[in-house]
Formats: sequence, structure tokens, C-alpha cells
Amino acid sequence: ELPSSIGHLSSLVELNLVKSSLKALPSSIGGLTSLVKLYLAGTEIEELPSSIGCLSSLVELDLSQCPMLGSLPSSIGELKCLEKLYLCGLRRLKNLPSNICELKHLQDLYLNHCTKLSRLPSLSGFGSLRDLVLSYTGIIKIPGTLGYLSSLQVLLLEGNNFMRIPANIKQLWSLEILDISYCKKLKSLPELPCRLRVLIAHNCTSLKMVSSPFIHLQESQEQSPEDKFGFTFANCVNLEKNSCSYIVENTLLKIQHLAIALLQLSTGYEDILVSPVVCFPGNEIPELFRYQNTGASIITLLPPNWCDTKLVGFTFCAVVELENRHYQYGFSFQCNCRIENECRDNLEFCSKHIAEWGDQFEFKSDHVFLWNTSCIYISTEERYHRLRENSCTATFEFESYTEDEFKVMLPGPNSFKIKKCGFKPFYAKESEKIWDPSKDQARPSSSSYDPMEICLDFGEQVMEISKYKKRSIEEYCYNETNCTGDGTEEEEKEPQNKKLK
Repeated sequence: ELPSSIGHLSSLVELNLVKSSLKALPSSIGGLTSLVKLYLAGTEIEELPSSIGCLSSLVELDLSQCPMLGSLPSSIGELKCLEKLYLCGLRRLKNLPSNICELKHLQDLYLNHCTKLSRLPSLSGFGSLRDLVLSYTGIIKIPGTLGYLSSLQVLLLEGNNFMRIPANIKQLWSLEILDISYCKKLKSLPELPCRLRVLIAHNCTSLKMVSSPFIHLQESQEQSPEDKFGFTFANCVNLEKNSCSYIVENTLLKIQHLAIALLQLSTGYEDILVSPVVCFPGNEIPELFRYQNTGASIITLLPPNWCDTKLVGFTFCAVVELENRHYQYGFSFQCNCRIENECRDNLEFCSKHIAEWGDQFEFKSDHVFLWNTSCIYISTEERYHRLRENSCTATFEFESYTEDEFKVMLPGPNSFKIKKCGFKPFYAKESEKIWDPSKDQARPSSSSYDPMEICLDFGEQVMEISKYKKRSIEEYCYNETNCTGDGTEEEEKEPQNKKLK
């Protein structure tokens, strides 16, 4: 126990009691008016004194993995300076105080693995909230006040049993990352907000429909070619064909928005257009891909002027044989591209995608993958002018690799089969400003840019999700059994940290 005299430490700024045998806090704790950080994670504390509301300077409160803590006092709503509240793994917590929404400055709220938490109070007061982590709770309905979270950037909902997401999610103008993996009762997705960059929907086995448009896009929306994005629907085996088409159409439109932003840059194109990764179950190349073939290669004739100053790059698509395949490590695939005219002028480049799906990820069916590579230099550099003006033969060869325990990508018998492939050149809109190579504009140096090797991947963005999960799942898991649900063997099979790279 702490002595009651601790309340006299009016200048104390931080109190760390993590993993101690503490069972109670004295009511005098309210006297710590200068306290900024209070860490009680992993203690045996059973309740908080109401005087905790007197901690007028408190910014961060961590109560994660306190197995005996079953409720929070209403006075917690009086912590007007609180920005970070971590309640991970409170398995006895059934509800939150209704006045918790009075925490106007709260930025991070972590409630993952609160398995008995069945409902949320109104969210209308959380105007400053940036990160909301609700993974693996008992919540069966998301409040309609979700749309009030105007500052929300990260929303992690994986492993819950709700059947729908409120339509006003599209009002979350700041939302960039959404994880709904293992929401096995979710049947449909509403239109999603315009700034969303990363959507992970693995193993949503009841998901049938996504809206059209899939992502709300605004013509006036400011776009950055540095914006990384990807939408993955691995093992969403009931996803309807029309929904897959909406996903592809919206992805291509978003690529074009980013391509236009790239062409409008006045400082050059040192940061080339990033590649999305889109995947969903399927065995057909989408019809929007004009050039497609059965097998792992395409040889086709490109018409004259196929590459004018509006060409931005190529979008690739592959149907990959993955049914009943287990991947302990990662895998990758790439497209080796060669474009050549009758005069033997040629261009070669390689577009790669590397993926890590977590330990022992099992695919239930074949999947369609979509990614792109920017090739703006073809349209702008003088040395490619004869390629631009004449018809060319284009050869695209797709290959696959698997990763070993040393993170080395190797070809071989364990690699997967690419059953079908396709590609599509993508261009900026006619009405948009395009790059004029005759103007004196900044250009990347040869040492910083190599058009022969363009390797763009989706890993960095999903690592952002892993960053949030590290605190919410790993950092406070003092007992391996406590890391999933109620510790049952079945729940331990759900991956706790999915990562693509």
C-alpha cells in the first residue's frame, strides 16, 4: 500500500507503480496536483478512489492489465487535462462512466481486450480523440455518435461481433487507418472517409457488400503523392463480385488523384508515386485491365504515342494461387517489364511487392492483387522520345518468391503460382496541368533515383498499425494467455499483430 502521506508530494510529476502488488490507492492521491503521468498497469488494484478526479494536471493514465479492476469512478470525467487513457485488458470492465466524454482533450483511448465491455457511452464529446482502439472487446454495436470524432486518425475494431458500421463514418474527415479484421459478423461496409489510406479487413467472413463509391473522394481534396494506401480483404470469401469491382474502380481513381498531384509538383518528382496494395479473394483479372493473359506473362503491342506527357505509370494485377497455403514468413511477387521499339530502343524496369501476413497466415482461396509503379520519367526524359513516338512491344513477366526465417526472398518450390496477370497504363486527366520537360524545374539526381529499379511496398503503412498494437497488445501483456480474449485456446489462434511489408 501507499502511505496516505503521499498526498503531500504536491510537486510530484510522475508516479510509476507498474507490476507492483498494489491493491488500493489512498484517497489522499488527489493531493498530487502537479502529477502529469500515473502508471498503474499490471497491478492488483480493485478500484480507484473518487479523489482521482482532483489530479488537475494529469495527462497520461495507464490502467492496463489490472485483472481486479471492474469499474471506473465517475470522477474520471473531471480530469480535464487528460490526453492518454490506457485501459487495455481490463477483463472485468463492463462499462465506462457516462461522463467520460467530458474529457475534451483526450487524444488516445485504448480499450482493446476488455472482453466484457459490451457498449460505449456517447462519443460526441471526444472532439480531440486521434486514436481509438477497440480490438477484441464485447461491443456488439458501434454508437451512432461515431461521426462526431472529427479528429480521429486511427480506428482499430478488429475481433468484434458487430454487424454494421454507422454510415456517418464517412464524416470522419481525419481518419487514415481502419482495421476491421476478424469482425466475422460484419456484413457490409458503408462509404468510407476521403482521407482513409489503410484499410485492413482480413477474415471478415460474412462481409458481402461494400458501398459504391467505396471511398468518398472529393475533386477538391488535397492529395499528396507521398500518401501511402492499401485496402486488403484477405479471406473475405463471401465478398460479392460487384463489391470487388467497386474496390478496384475506387483504387484506380485514387491512384489517378495522386498521379495528378505528382504532376502538379513544382519541385520535381524526387518522391515518386507510391504503390497501393489491394487484395481480395478471386480468380479473374478485373475487366478494367485492358491487357491481360492466362499465366504469368504478357507480350503485347503498344500503339504509337502510347506514352505521351500524360503517362504516369502502370497498374499491375495478378491472380495468385493461394488456396490452403500457409505462410510462416512473408512472400513477394514482382513484374519484370521490358518495352522495346523496332529500332531496338528499350526500357527495362522492375516493380516489386513484398508482403508479411503474420505467423502462419492461411489463405482460404485464390486472391487478386493489385499494385502500381510510377514511370513519369518515360514521359519527360529526352532519351525515351523514340519510345514515346513509335509503337512498341511490351513484355511483362510476373514472378513469385517466399521469405525464409532470415527475411531473404527466395524462388523455388514453395513459391506460389501466378495463374493470371494483367496491366493497365494510367494517365493524368486531360484538363490537369502536366509536366513540361522544357521548363527549368528541379530534377532528382542520378544518385537518388534509378528508374531501372522501382520497389514500392505497403509495409510502412501497416507498420503504423503495428505501432499502435504494440502498446495496446504487446507492451502490457504480462502473461501470454492474457493476450487474447478470455485466454481460450481458440482465441489464441487469432493473430495479434498482422503486418504487411
